[in-house]
Amino acid sequence: MRAHPTTFSAFILLATTLLTASAVQAQATFSLGPCVGFTMSTFHYSSSYFDYATDARSGYRPGYAAGLQASLGVGHWVVQPAVLYAQMGHRLNGVDSYWSPPQPISQEVRANYLVIPLTVARTQHPTGQGLQVFAGPYLGILLGGHAQVENRYGLTTGNVANAHQDHNDGNFYSQRFDGGLQAGLGYRHQQWLIRATYCLGLHSMDVSYDPSRGASPYYQTYYYNRAFQLSLAYLVSCKQ
Repeated sequence: MRAHPTTFSAFILLATTLLTASAVQAQATFSLGPCVGFTMSTFHYSSSYFDYATDARSGYRPGYAAGLQASLGVGHWVVQPAVLYAQMGHRLNGVDSYWSPPQPISQEVRANYLVIPLTVARTQHPTGQGLQVFAGPYLGILLGGHAQVENRYGLTTGNVANAHQDHNDGNFYSQRFDGGLQAGLGYRHQQWLIRATYCLGLHSMDVSYDPSRGASPYYQTYYYNRAFQLSLAYLVSCKQ
């Protein structure tokens, strides 16, 4: 499934309209500050690959995120854009039953992204304090990374890079842009904002199959980013 390119823009327009309408009855507040977080990410595969590798299991890989978090609120509604450096990736271990005899396989991928989420929160108090529930889209831009793959051909290490077609050169290739939805719960106490977020990638990150790898497109996989994130931000009020 490919995320429609206008989804992010449409949400920005919706959020702006919501705040503009609310501003008639309440005064807007704006705050900005650093944000750090811990991530647990994986790939969700949707392909015939695992019809053969029936004993393979995709696991979560820990990482971190850091950047800037903003908060623009009117009453109970708050728009929360951010710009983050975030580590994504996954672990995969198992047995590839496509071959006879079955062959052990493993994969470790660390992909680094510039992530730009834009969520809208409904807060417990009109001051923006207390509990909040939020949701919204995000845009991810691949910056690079590294990967390690072990299969019947041996152990291969390489970089994570963007391309439209796979290349049989030891690197792990992915689409440059990711996109999807985020949702979760948060709590703000004075300047501190803590959030627990689930990230659902909707843009398939696979690249086209490289026929030089063999006679079958068995190697073609379709996968999507998935992640849990726990973050803490310190927001300083910016008064007009």
